[in-house]
Amino acid sequence: MFRQDTDRRHLFLLFAFALLIALLVAANPSEEAQAKGRKNHRMVGSSGTRLLAPDAAGSVEELFDGSGDMAGIVAANDAAGESELPAIPSPLGIESVIGSDGRAQVTTTTNYPYRANAFLKVKYNGGSGTCTGFFIGPRTLATAGHCVYDQTLGWATSIQVFPGRNGGTSPYGSAYACYLWSVDGWVDSGSTNYDYGAIILPSNKALGNTVGWYGFFYTTDGSSLDEDRVRIYGYPGDKTYATQWGMRGRIKTVNSRKLHHNLDTAGGQSGSAVYETRTNGPYANSIHTNGVYGTSPYNRSTRIVKGVFNNLKSWKDNPDCTP
Repeated sequence: MFRQDTDRRHLFLLFAFALLIALLVAANPSEEAQAKGRKNHRMVGSSGTRLLAPDAAGSVEELFDGSGDMAGIVAANDAAGESELPAIPSPLGIESVIGSDGRAQVTTTTNYPYRANAFLKVKYNGGSGTCTGFFIGPRTLATAGHCVYDQTLGWATSIQVFPGRNGGTSPYGSAYACYLWSVDGWVDSGSTNYDYGAIILPSNKALGNTVGWYGFFYTTDGSSLDEDRVRIYGYPGDKTYATQWGMRGRIKTVNSRKLHHNLDTAGGQSGSAVYETRTNGPYANSIHTNGVYGTSPYNRSTRIVKGVFNNLKSWKDNPDCTP
């Protein structure tokens, strides 16, 4: 009897030890897995430059509320005589209206944070279309990876940025991108998990100093985002051309790289900030990229995890047009 009890204790200890090892492995992925994840977030520039962002200290990047002053900027109706471009489709799933359409038009696009959203006219060798971007610094906008790099056509050859555009009116004029960024996981692999990028403006077109920019943050605890109240505003292609629309909603499902939300969207709204409103302003937790696909009934955005956060901060703090 004593021998049997001892054997049981030995078996229990062996099982407990094996379980501990399994938990440690799950919590600490192999060096190979870590290296692969880091490579997917390696920055890729439109000239072919490839860089790894340094780890960023802290988890929240503060926002700046611009004055909206027109000083130094010549306002112009840059839309005069232009031809309308189609919305750039998301690479996976049609961006969707979920149930009844809950979007409302923003007519006060010179108010913050709406003026920090930008209508994007994107041209490629062999194609063109529209997307949305949002300012994260004086000369830097975050957007979807597929807005700067198309898996078939390659890098965009021209992106014209219109902050706070309202139909035919461009209250802050426009600027052309001088450099584009994305990451290996999107450019090389086409994975929607890494569908994000950035647009850099020239030093004499630091429009963010006037319109302001969004804060952004990451969290390692995905469950803390469940049912979070969020908002999205951008330029959907199913509404009057170049008008801004948006709504409030909630995060419904959290994955390691994507957030599923019940915010109504349409093509052209890729690159919009999915953000939380805090006491001191808006903070993006993800970048809208996809519509409904697979078994999920929700639209999706690329979650700002640590790797995304590090890159966004690097692109914000080092907006060099010739890296």
